Formats: sequence, structure tokens, C-alpha cells
Amino acid sequence: MFQCKYKLKHFMTHIYMQYGAEIRTELSLLDNENSARALLKVKEIQQLLKLTKTASAIHHVLTDIFIPENGSKKNSKKTIIVLSDGKMLGDPMNLTDVLNIPQMKGVTRYSIGVGGGILNDAEAIQEMTQIADPEKFFNVSNYAALDDIQSSLEQSLIGDEDAGTEIAFVLDGSGSIQPDDFQRAKDFIYNVMSNVWNTCFDCNFAIVQYGQEIRTELSLLDNENSARALLKVKEIQQLLKITKTASAIHHVLTDIFIPENGSKSNSRKIIIVLSDGKILGDPMNLTDVLNMPQMKGVTRYSIGVGGGILNDAEAIQEMKEIADPEKFYKVSNYAALDDILSSLQQNLTGIEGKNVFIKHYTVKGKGRFKVLNSDWMS
Repeated sequence: MFQCKYKLKHFMTHIYMQYGAEIRTELSLLDNENSARALLKVKEIQQLLKLTKTASAIHHVLTDIFIPENGSKKNSKKTIIVLSDGKMLGDPMNLTDVLNIPQMKGVTRYSIGVGGGILNDAEAIQEMTQIADPEKFFNVSNYAALDDIQSSLEQSLIGDEDAGTEIAFVLDGSGSIQPDDFQRAKDFIYNVMSNVWNTCFDCNFAIVQYGQEIRTELSLLDNENSARALLKVKEIQQLLKITKTASAIHHVLTDIFIPENGSKSNSRKIIIVLSDGKILGDPMNLTDVLNMPQMKGVTRYSIGVGGGILNDAEAIQEMKEIADPEKFYKVSNYAALDDILSSLQQNLTGIEGKNVFIKHYTVKGKGRFKVLNSDWMS
């Protein structure tokens, strides 16, 4: 069995390739859109038998897997993992030649040797050691012992897990906002989430809407599946009536950024308030909320929309108070939100947009798929 993985931080998409009498791609980068189907394909792999064409299999990865036509990105990090129980047999290709072809530049290589066919054969050990980068050769006495190296291998692949970034949108749904404009606000949030997920592999989102009441529309726990999370954004219904901005921010601190609802204590936390007017009918004091202990370390943005903000000195002052320095955006109307989309995304991620499909892996091997397309193999 031949495995290879590509990783960015601790998110991965995978490819499985098997070799025997022939070379066969069992899971391609393009198969990673759905985690359940991808894992099912792994279970359904049928053994090829016969020869051991290790060099040809590695060559196949470099020439048929790590290519743009099959979903690979030129600037992605690439990793190959070879899993074998014996030395090469019947392979027309030379291992050294394959390992030195130009396409191998920048690829990280692991090898796993299993059983006596490797451990009791100096040539086989030499092959597997040659395949792997320094300190990336694993050996086990039998296939049942693979579990013994799983944690160590995963830790080597993903490194220390990043606690990630948690971004909470605080969405004004008060009655002063026309239905078409509320839809534009939802579209804006939808686009920010989609685009940020393309580059920020460990970003999770929450949405709190406020009007007559305060309502969690999307929690951090809803981020396991990107398609379902984005659908929830589309399904948000406007609350109408008053503008309880301070209470909504308080709700984020006390009901969103808490461990019980999926928040991590050491994660980076961001609040983005999107509103068209100043606070109205809110029993809470904005300054008091902004000075709560839970606000320590939270980065704050505010976006003021339309004349209700721009033509009202008190409203502008509120939005500036909410935002950290240089993190207050203002636009003339909801249709103009697209004008700040790129700038806001750049501030959130610090990265220009790239499309990557992601599977999130933890050291315990649990995973989740997050976004839209990338290059990895496993």
C-alpha cells in the first residue's frame, strides 16, 4: 500500500494509491469533497497482489497525482508515505532515479517498513531508508503493530495542533433594515466565510443576530460541515424591532466563546459587528460590556452601514468604540459591502485568497472536512 499526504497546518486532504502487478489510484485529491465517501473508498480497496513496484508507484504520484489536472496546487506542501512489507520486485523503474526527478523537489517523504521482509533484509531496509527523509523511516514487526506508531506518525505529520481562530459575526436584524438589505448582509457573511475558509484552515464561525431578542444563528459547533454551515446562513430570518448591540456582544462573550459551545481557551477570537444604526432599547451598557474580563484578547471589528450610521455622530462613536483602532469600516449602503470584502478578509487571515480543500485531523485521528478543493494525498 502506498500513501501520501499533503498538509497545511493540521488540515489535510488525502490520496491513496496501491501498487502490485499494476499501479492504481484508489483515492484521488478530487475524491476529497465528501469525507464519508472518501473513507468508504478506503474500506473498499481490493488487494492487487503479485509484484512490488515501489519506484513506479512513487513515480505515479509525482506524474499523475501531484499535477494541476488532478487537483494539485503548485505551491502546496506535499507529503508521500510509503507503506510496504518487502523490497522492490519486478519494477522496471530505478528507485534512485525516481527519487531524484525534478518533481520530487520540496516533497516530504516517509516510509513504513512492516515485518521480517523488511527488518530481516538489509537491502529492504536500505530501500525504505532511502525513500524516507532523515528520521522519517518507521518500522514495525507486523501489520498488527501499525497502531503502535499511529500517534507518533500523526504528530510528525501535523505538528502541534493550532487552537485556531474563532470569528463571531454580530448581525443587526432590527426593523430599520429593509428585507433586501438584510439579505445582502447575509450574502456578505456567507462570502466572508466561504473565502476565509479557502485560506484559514483553522477558522470557525459563529453568528449572533440581534433585534427584539438575541439569537445564535450559527454556533462554533456547527462548523463540522461547511455546506451545512453555509446553508444555515442562508436560512437566517430577520428578527426586526430594536437594536440591542451591547446585549448581542455580551451574548458572544458568555454564550459563544465558552468551552461548552466549542470555544477553545487558547484560540484567537474575533468579533465583527455589522449594523445600520445606533443602539436602541438595549438594557445593557456598551462600555460595560466592552470592558468585561471575557473581552481580554478579543479582536473587534465593526461595520457601519448607511445614513443611520454615517449621518449620526453618536452612532459613529458607538461603532468606533466597538472596534479596535483602525478596525472600523463604513459603507454607504448594504450593496456596498462587497467593496470591503477583500480588505476585511485580508485583515482576518493575512493571506491573499487561495483555493484549498481541507480535512481537519487531530492527533487522535478524528477528522472533518471543511472547504472547497486542494492537494493532498494519503
